[in-house]
This record gives sequence, structure tokens and C-alpha cells, in this order.
Amino acid sequence: MEKMDTFDRMVIGMSHAERMCLYDKLCASISSEEQTIQPPVDTQDISSGQDIQTRLKTESSLFRFFLFLRSIFSGVDISKIYNNILLSRLAHRIEKSRPGLLMYKKGMIGGAFYEQVRQLKNVADFFKPAVSLYEEDPGRFYVFLSSLLLADYYAYVEREIDPFLLGDNKEPVPEVKQSLVRRMDEVFQELTIAQRNSLYQSVINIDWLRQFVRLPYEKMLARFLPNSDGNYVAQLELISNDLSHFCKVLCNAKSVTVEILQAMCLFSTNSQLEQQQVDVEALTADYVTKSLAQVAIIKNFLKAIPVKQLACLAFKSANWTPGQPEGAEDWFVKFKGEWRKLLEARWNEWTKSKKKQLVEQKVFNMFKCMKLPELPYQPWNVEWCDIKFTRNKAMGFMYAFFSTLFGDISKLLKILAMDGDFRVRENKIEFVEAFNEYAKLAGDVDAFVRKFSPEGEIGQFFANVAESEDRSVKIHARLESAIQSAYSESTALSMRFTQITTTIVNVLAGVNSDTKVGKYDSINNLSSIAGRFNQRYRQQLVEVHDTLADAVNCLRELESFES
Repeated sequence: MEKMDTFDRMVIGMSHAERMCLYDKLCASISSEEQTIQPPVDTQDISSGQDIQTRLKTESSLFRFFLFLRSIFSGVDISKIYNNILLSRLAHRIEKSRPGLLMYKKGMIGGAFYEQVRQLKNVADFFKPAVSLYEEDPGRFYVFLSSLLLADYYAYVEREIDPFLLGDNKEPVPEVKQSLVRRMDEVFQELTIAQRNSLYQSVINIDWLRQFVRLPYEKMLARFLPNSDGNYVAQLELISNDLSHFCKVLCNAKSVTVEILQAMCLFSTNSQLEQQQVDVEALTADYVTKSLAQVAIIKNFLKAIPVKQLACLAFKSANWTPGQPEGAEDWFVKFKGEWRKLLEARWNEWTKSKKKQLVEQKVFNMFKCMKLPELPYQPWNVEWCDIKFTRNKAMGFMYAFFSTLFGDISKLLKILAMDGDFRVRENKIEFVEAFNEYAKLAGDVDAFVRKFSPEGEIGQFFANVAESEDRSVKIHARLESAIQSAYSESTALSMRFTQITTTIVNVLAGVNSDTKVGKYDSINNLSSIAGRFNQRYRQQLVEVHDTLADAVNCLRELESFES
């Protein structure tokens, strides 16, 4: 049984070896620093995680006494006074170090923030197409990531659950499929903690990028209005909720690694990969380079904008801390689910392959040949023609049937039509009509095939085009129309063959049976028909029944293979 790289091709339009080679090249050319997004550490960050009372104890005794007196005279709780002082210190530091960003006394945030968010939105727009594809099928993305991060494990899973590697003695029965499912579960248990953590870290990273792309950029920017100087400003309190979303993601930034960028590129450009002229390596390298430039913009934003401190000011709390971004805790369930889908698809391929083998063997036995019969004339098989007749094997089968088997079968059926004393009159009428239609169909199939011959209508058309070397759109359309017309005619011939043959099979089933089969009964002279050759003739009728039944099934399967 031929082994095919279907798992690789189902995940993405590149083989595993090609992806790994590209991955290694990209990793060698990119530093880890370029892939890492890390918010700058603020040594004077007022939001240290300690409550106000605990932090107040770190202040000098004189300062605490001053706050005590101020609290007594103002009637305001000492912790609130201290909180406001911390916020004022923070605001002063931001205004001094980043002009144009904050007007704290006015409760406004300035145009510098607006411009930085606009740039951040452009980054999100760049990654959005690939992230959208990831969101559509995260499990598929996780499996692809595993092919880069855990190449050996990926190949191991692939081998262990591939039905094509079971051997020719295995058949596609439920027990075999269940054994593959059990084996897949066992292989998942063999994933080491280190391997699982490595994959999980990349899952966290791509999911962080998803959350970054889905931040409320439009909503945030819509809060800003131009002032008299033409600068865009917004009320700090008005953007507080949006700012908390930004902080939750940006203050917990992750690495955007090569394997993520490579996977995103291949996913978002999958349709282009089918074009042979596309340089996948150059395409991916270009995408990764552009992506890292976008990552640099995120880094610059985090250096230029102290989002966490701005949120403290917006929420009027020195204790404010951003929440943690959403996790991807169900990633392993989706990872296993995708492998199950891949196994299902591979199983269906294997089942189809086994069925094709069975059909081919039946056809070989039927016609005593070593390859599937095809039409004797195939004028479309020339270099300059991209149009194909897609019923070649199905019509080749019908032509071979009428050319090699029908003569002997017709003689046997004619004896039954002429001499058979049918117990049910309607059975004979139906049989004789089908028998007569069979002869007409044989002629129609022969006429159809001859259309493709050098002297035939379609064959001559192709020959004339080849001789004239006319490759215009008009000629192409005429060729396409001729092939489409032949396809429609072949469909009608196939339907007639199936209908006529099925009728004869049903009649023969009744004739050969000791009891009535549905509405079909035997003949009164079954034991005497064909005279002294009766026993041989009856055996031949059984063989004809089986051959015709196989012919209907084979034709149906051949058509499905070519569809």
C-alpha cells in the first residue's frame, strides 16, 4: 500500500521536510530578542502590588506625621490622601518625561497617546488576516505548530495512526478504526511534560497575539476629539475601561516567535502555495521580516507609553493592577480533536483506496486485464490542451464491457428472452424491453467512442486546432463546450446502462432463485431450458447475474473516483 504524506498536506500545502528546512533557516537569521515583547521595567512604579497602608509604612516618620495632621484637618482618610499624593507624583513624572502625553490637572490625555494607538491599530490590522484564520480553527493551528516545535513527536503520531501503514491484510472495519483511535490516545499520553510545556508556551503566545488584535482600537480612538490646537485629546476617565483592556494585554506581553510567524504566514497564504511559481521560502521570509517590524512597533509603544501608570491615573488608584489575559486552557482538547479529524480524513482516504483496489481487481478479473480500461481515443491528451474528459475510465469501462463481454452475455440473455416461460408475465415484458434497450445502448456507446476518433466529430476538431495552432479564447471555449457536451452525453449513457443492467440483474435474481425475489419470479421451464445444455446454461445465468451486478457497482465506483 502506498504511503502518502496526507497529514502534512491536510495541515498545510507544504511537506513536513520543507517546513522544517524553512523553519531552521528562519531561526538562524533571527535573534530571540527580536521575537520578544517585554514591557520596560519602571523602577518608580507606584503600583507595586502592596496596599496603601503597607506602602505608607515605608515613608519617613515626618511624612507620615504630616499626613496624619492633614487627615485631621481635612476629615479625609489618610490612605486616600496618600493615594492622591502618589498619583500626583506619578502624573508629574509622566508630564515631565513625556511632553504632550498627559494634562493631569485637566484630566486629559493628549495627542501623543492618540498617535501611538493609531500605529498600534495598524499593527493589529497587519496580523488580523492570519489571526482570523487561527480563530476559525485553533486546533489545526496547534497541530501545525507541533510539526515545527516537536518535529519528531509529530512524525511519530503521524506514523502510529496512519491506516496506510497497517498492511494489505487489514480491512477498513470498525474494529481496526477503533484500534487506531486507542493508539492515538496512547500516543498522547506519551507526550512528555517538557514537550507539552513547549507547545503550550507557543499556544499562549499566539493567543496573546489574538487578544492584541482584538483590542478595542476603534472605540479607543473614537474617544479622542481635536482641540483648538488641532491635537486629539480625550478625557482620561472616559478611556479608563478601554485602557484597562489594553493594559491587560500589553502589560502581559508575550513573545511572537518564528514558529508562530511561519505558521501564520503559511496559513494566511495557503491558496498561493498551490501555485508552482510561488517561492514559498521568499514569501515566508518576507512575511516574517515584516512581522518583526510590526513587533518592533509594539515594543516602541510600550517604551513610549506607560499604559499601566496611565490606568492608575484614570482609575484614581495607586493600587490598580491590570488583570491577566485570557488563557487557552482548552488547547490540548482542541489539539487532540484536530488529530482525530486528521485521522478521520486519513481513514476515509484509506477506505477509498481499499475500495478502489477492490474495484480495480474486479475489473481486472472481469476483462482479464492488468490495468483499468480507458477510451481508445483521447484527443485531449496533448501538451497544448488543458481541458480533460473526466469520465475516461468510466466510459472506457462501458466500452470494454460492450466490446468484450456483451456478445456472449447477449447470446445467453436472448435464449431466456426467446424460450423462457416466465411465471409472471410482467417480468418477461420488463426483461425483453431491457434486453432490446441493451442492444441499442451498445450501439450508442460505440458511436460515442467514435466521436473521439481521428474521423469523429470531436477528434477532428482537436486535430484541426492542433494543425492550425489557433489557441484563442474562442477556440478554447469551443473545445470546452465539446468536452462538456460529451460529458453530458456520457452521463446519460451511464444512467441508461445502470437502469438496464439493474433491471436484468433483478430479473435474473428471480429466475435463479427457488423463491420469489420481490416482484421477480422464476420461469416454469428452468429445468429444461437450453435442452441438454440445461445445467451449464443455468450456471451461466448465475455467472451473468454476478457479472452484471459487479458491472453496475464498478461503473458507479469508477465514476466516483473520477469525480
